[in-house]
Amino acid sequence: MAQVIVFGIICEKKTDVSLLYATHNVSINGFTAHVNIEAEYINESQHKTEAKFVFPVEEDSAVYRFEAKIGDVHIVAKSKDKNVAQKEYKEAVEKGMSAILLRETSTSGDIFEYNLGNIPPKQKIHLQICLVSELSCEADGAVKFYMPFVLNPRYGIIPKDEHYQKAPKPREFSFNATIKWKSQIKDVKSEQPMKMEYQENKCHATVRLTEKFNFEKDILFLVYYDEVEKPQVIMEKGDGNARGMLSKDIMMINLFPKLPQVKAPQLNDYIFIIDHSGSMNGEKIEAAKDTLLLFLKSLPLGCSFNLISFNNYLEVLFKDGSREYNEDSLNEALKFHNNLYAAGGTEMLSAIKSLSDKRSSHGLYRQVFLITDGEVYNTNEIIQSVKSQAYNTRYFTIGVGSGVSTELVKGIARAGRGRAEFVMTNDNLKAKVMRLLKLSMQPFVSSVRISAKDAESNKELSYITVPENIPCIFTEESLIVYLVFQKLESTCQRVRLNLSGKVGESDFSLDFETNVLNQCDKEMQIHRLCVRRKIQELELKEDLGKGDNIKSEIIDLATLANLVSRYTSFIGAEKSYKVSVTARETMSKKFDAEKFQELRKIDNTKFNFESKDRLKSLLLLQNFSGYWELNEFLATVLKESLDQLKQRKPSVHDNVWATALAVVFLTEKLTSQKSEWDLIVDKAIRWLKLQNTQAISLDQIMTESSRILKTKIYS
Repeated sequence: MAQVIVFGIICEKKTDVSLLYATHNVSINGFTAHVNIEAEYINESQHKTEAKFVFPVEEDSAVYRFEAKIGDVHIVAKSKDKNVAQKEYKEAVEKGMSAILLRETSTSGDIFEYNLGNIPPKQKIHLQICLVSELSCEADGAVKFYMPFVLNPRYGIIPKDEHYQKAPKPREFSFNATIKWKSQIKDVKSEQPMKMEYQENKCHATVRLTEKFNFEKDILFLVYYDEVEKPQVIMEKGDGNARGMLSKDIMMINLFPKLPQVKAPQLNDYIFIIDHSGSMNGEKIEAAKDTLLLFLKSLPLGCSFNLISFNNYLEVLFKDGSREYNEDSLNEALKFHNNLYAAGGTEMLSAIKSLSDKRSSHGLYRQVFLITDGEVYNTNEIIQSVKSQAYNTRYFTIGVGSGVSTELVKGIARAGRGRAEFVMTNDNLKAKVMRLLKLSMQPFVSSVRISAKDAESNKELSYITVPENIPCIFTEESLIVYLVFQKLESTCQRVRLNLSGKVGESDFSLDFETNVLNQCDKEMQIHRLCVRRKIQELELKEDLGKGDNIKSEIIDLATLANLVSRYTSFIGAEKSYKVSVTARETMSKKFDAEKFQELRKIDNTKFNFESKDRLKSLLLLQNFSGYWELNEFLATVLKESLDQLKQRKPSVHDNVWATALAVVFLTEKLTSQKSEWDLIVDKAIRWLKLQNTQAISLDQIMTESSRILKTKIYS
């Protein structure tokens, strides 16, 4: 499938509307980002025309402004019930009036489309779109900003009028960002070449692109703050002239709590689902296969597991259900891994549904890891299927490459009470999956509650939390929660907050205080983010069939905060009219399946153990229980002669010596890949501790191994 640029025109008929320029100005304040997008189009034809454009957004974004200047006409769109908005737009266009319409597509909440109706001939159209979004944290504490630019055509049933055409790039483009933090900004990293300048003792920074942007990838950069682990609290004052939630003072709380670690991993039933459709071809499928290999070698003894792959067809490794992780089952999994290749469509729903009717193996809790590039249309059906399994299954998702559906990847993780990660094609997919695997083995905080008191009087404050049910907190994960105060006394200068919950059977508690410094923002960014989060919570309830009148509540909230949602759209016109609108037809997207190649059987002796990827070579050599054998293959990876290794061997079994050498090599020579081999080394050390090495201590064995390897120069 060809990529479609964010500015792509999707009209059914050819249009003469071109994009002259586009600018993106981003303001990042801690864990929030405000994006102001401006673009100018021109109708180069000799007659009035109508054009439709499509663009992706990050799933958690709140789009709150849509304005256009068409000639001398300035149109400011307002959020309304989507059916009303569509009727008003159609009637205005039929009457020859200029009009604009912005809405979510019918198939996905992370793809927006806007219509420009009755653009005068040879006339320019200036557009402005504003949105605000929450920013998530990486495992190392980096705050991630993500701006999607690539939109991939998605597999499945699509609306008839969504005929994507690859549009020309804007003739001019600029991207600028400002970053603010309460302490110093330590660094900003990005795949795109950028220039960064610091101001105000490094508490403020500006970032801009230094090379021409080619629109072939999304923009992503990581911001490293000093003292990111400390709670960040922003209090935004309500609008006294507004109603409902916008009239209340709202506190946004950002936490990155440290949780207790466990030495022995929790045993689970692990399911790995891998998308090997045609869109995963090339670097994506190779990275996914390498990640699957690492996953298989990192599983703890005593667990059960299964592998599922999908394109047009569904393949399940163990068709009768998960099996115990042992040498035989691992060898079968390695054959399955070796035979994966990218071809065909993306029938993800069948892969998710295949787990619905199967009980978890041996009564273990089921942890599912899904790798996909997210190019599907039936997002809502997939998320609904995940929700139906939530009582005994947790989903972790990894979105691969530019153009991935953030709604799909985040929606599955949210519905499955897990965590979502995103990687670019050349990003470290293996490290991300290992992070999620570790999270699945670690305890998490459940039954999360938060309390707030006036620090001086110790009086309980009156508020509601958004979300109403605070999600579980995983290790190395940030938490964002909003407190909507019913009434905050002017005498309250400091608030004492307590976050509490359960880690297994133990209590968890975190206390912190904050000054009540009301931030006045005419854009009301915190309020709009809070409303957006509340709408997401209501949508989840609706999908689960819980609660009444949810649709009307979503419409009320979205129109109050002037947001686009599942049930609301932006509409702006010179004059509004009311007529009926015809229903949209759908059609099946035809797909010509590629011929499947005959699958090769795995033969470990054919792997190149002289490869520069030493970690992958060691993974292939490691036994399922965690040990290595002393043989020519291991010696090749270590760049030692086998005879020399045998001569220097202490009075221990060959496998003990080989395992010690492999562990030392990983920990001393591949330190930059620790996030990938961490669980591999843990498994090996647990195996070593079970061996009888009374003649010599394990520390002495490791010391001797280190002495040998330090005499070598590694390239």
